[in-house]
Amino acid sequence: GYARLALLHAGAVARQLKKRIDRERDLGLHYASLGPARTLYDEVLRGVAWYCFFEDRPLPESSDVFAARIAREKTHLTAVFEWVLERVREIYRKRFEIVRLLDDMTSPAYANAVEDTRAHLARLVPADLLSLTPRQFLGEIPRYLDGMTYRLTHLQGKVHKDQELTERVRGFDQRLDRLQEALGRHDADWQRAKFALEELRLGVFAEPLGTRGKVSPKRLDAEFLELERALGLA
Repeated sequence: GYARLALLHAGAVARQLKKRIDRERDLGLHYASLGPARTLYDEVLRGVAWYCFFEDRPLPESSDVFAARIAREKTHLTAVFEWVLERVREIYRKRFEIVRLLDDMTSPAYANAVEDTRAHLARLVPADLLSLTPRQFLGEIPRYLDGMTYRLTHLQGKVHKDQELTERVRGFDQRLDRLQEALGRHDADWQRAKFALEELRLGVFAEPLGTRGKVSPKRLDAEFLELERALGLA
């Protein structure tokens, strides 16, 4: 609601951005399996408004404060739009390519890795990506998608090893689900846990691509356990 209202207050700038996003035909095609292009275009505009005006700041508590913030920050709206659009193009293009790759992997030997990657892809790049992803993590998603591609294209001869790694990571997936139930998907602690797990997945399944900082099952277990204890889950 705040994002939609901000776009109305941004006036001509927001209308110009809407015209630009409407021309993103390839983006709409890459998103097609998740929904109509119009859904994505609306998601982008709302996401841009949220990042520009509200993320990591207290929400305005009066109409005057709201209007003053929009007037003060709207000069940044186009730059935020450009940044977000570039990432969204890359993310949905890579998602589209991974889906095609998965569809071609019909060998029964690959079934476990294909199933796990499809589930991972659905969690990482949902239809409402921007509504669920803080700006600080949005730019990291292409690396995680590259990790999926690496995993799938280097699977030959490593099927059993991949199954072992899948089991190692699956326990963290289940723990993350329990944390989500307790905290919600917009909680900052849950988001940090989610993307810490993404770094672990990258290190486990696509080690040559590298990770942000040191990651290991032991380190992630400690992070999860701290949250679980604080919430009475452990």
